[in-house]
Amino acid sequence: MSTEDEMKAIADGQTTIAGKIRALAAANHSRADIARVLQRSYQQVRNVLEHDKVRAKASAPSHGVAENPATYETEADDAFRAKYPPTIRLSLDKNGGVVLPAALLEAMRWRADGGVIIAEPREDGLFLMSTDASLRRVQQKLRDMLPPEAFEENWADALIADRRREAAAEEDE
Repeated sequence: MSTEDEMKAIADGQTTIAGKIRALAAANHSRADIARVLQRSYQQVRNVLEHDKVRAKASAPSHGVAENPATYETEADDAFRAKYPPTIRLSLDKNGGVVLPAALLEAMRWRADGGVIIAEPREDGLFLMSTDASLRRVQQKLRDMLPPEAFEENWADALIADRRREAAAEEDE
């Protein structure tokens, strides 16, 4: 049996042209031979096989960043690192979810099993923070809104003193 006959036998087992192309490519036949035997253009054979590569890459399960995130290798002080933190490349899954690397999840103490991350849209991107960090930011914003005299006394002590005054006033009546 000639190579061409073998190729036709492989192709006959498939119902679509794309299926025939895939089956012949899986049998390690060249694109040119596949195009010649199926009497199709080389471009059509290439398009089917390249589209399959793109689809396979998109549907492959993502496990975070493929390359290791690199930190700046300088003798800079902490202020430099705080101003210019390392950049991490993230990928999106097919549903639009952001895939965070396991090392980043661990470093930030974020849970991948239903944990919550707070996102703050900004002009130049998206800022992610833990719920604890978000709480601290809200507390700081409230502190900034209150007048300085609000911090001069302990509110709990002031409330207790008020209640004692009220109780003493009721006893005097």
